[in-house]
Amino acid sequence: MLDDVLIVLKSKISSDESYNCEVILVDDGSKDKTIEEYKKLVSSYDQIQSIDFKLIRMENNSGKGRAVSEVKKSSASFNILIFVRECYQVWG
Repeated sequence: MLDDVLIVLKSKISSDESYNCEVILVDDGSKDKTIEEYKKLVSSYDQIQSIDFKLIRMENNSGKGRAVSEVKKSSASFNILIFVRECYQVWG
């Protein structure tokens, strides 16, 4: 699903050169493959300078609420789309 969003962002950037966005991934301390996924995304889309990639690393798994709070503090945007595994939520 995140790949689909990045394809849409790439299309938007192609049609509007002034469009900027950020993609923030949170490593919440769990044992999944967040870091590997982050590296894969950055290498796939790094040539698009209008996308600012950020990685937030938490030392231990503190839950979804803490991860969302960290994204809100780190984001430069008012509109935030948050993915949590297979679901997503929108704030803004």
